[in-house]
Amino acid sequence: MSYLLGVGIDKNRIAWIFNSEKNIFKPTKLTTVSDNQRKAEIHIYLGKKDQKHLLYTETIENIPPMPAEEPSIDFIPEIRKHSLIYEIYLNGKYIKRNTISLRRYTGGSNRLLIVILLLLAVAALATAVFFLLIPQSRPAIQEALPETVEKPEEQPPATSVVTEEPIKEVSAVEEISAPPAEIVYTENMISDRASVFFLPDSAKLTDETIRGLEMFIDKLPSHDDYEEGSFKLEIKGHCARYGTEEGRAELSRERAVNVYNFLETEWGIEADSMITGVGSSEPATLERNQQHLNRRVDIEVKGKIKKIAE
Repeated sequence: MSYLLGVGIDKNRIAWIFNSEKNIFKPTKLTTVSDNQRKAEIHIYLGKKDQKHLLYTETIENIPPMPAEEPSIDFIPEIRKHSLIYEIYLNGKYIKRNTISLRRYTGGSNRLLIVILLLLAVAALATAVFFLLIPQSRPAIQEALPETVEKPEEQPPATSVVTEEPIKEVSAVEEISAPPAEIVYTENMISDRASVFFLPDSAKLTDETIRGLEMFIDKLPSHDDYEEGSFKLEIKGHCARYGTEEGRAELSRERAVNVYNFLETEWGIEADSMITGVGSSEPATLERNQQHLNRRVDIEVKGKIKKIAE
């Protein structure tokens, strides 16, 4: 199904940046709407069938004091598979890069349903063929039976003797079996988070990182148990306070993307996923001898699950 992607600043006019039917996307420039505006909100929309849906709100802070419409906020989009990847620049300076999953809206999660429907159609066809063939074999069975069946010789009636036997009592359990208990589902919110760590200047998943991700997956329900539309996954990459600002942002995002790819393969993610790299802007510690705590990726999952009531 075709769809559009658009952005707007502070809920003003929307600029459509991507058309899935024509596979065309374009960068766009946004500006502030009031003088000396220090913070702006960029709203990202998905349009489908004359309706629009707010996907995500990106906040840009510390905008230099300038007259309205003078600051230049560049929004540069890219579409990969079922994800929107974009970069934001303020007056030509790199600010951030982010990834938003579009699977829920673009039909990427319907593949399993299509396969199941195809299997059911094949099973129905096979059943129909089976029942069509059965009547053809019935005449052969009837011809094999003898035309007459000899009756057994009648025996004189035997003298009947009536004996009294105790009446067997039938319990209520034997007479009527209890109906199966009705399955009742209850909704429960679940929220969990974890952090995994990396080597200096590296986004590669180490054995220790993989063990941490596997432990995180083991203590969570299957993603199929979550209520559709409520399951959200946030993956945020960090790094130590070394190198350039742009390099730290890129390294932290690569770490977050590698963690997402592992979870997608091992857990089978089908959710609204937010993947960000914040560089060193949110350190766990400022101590020089503990910078390994900043080389991390934080994972948070929230959603409603359905379980059978006890």
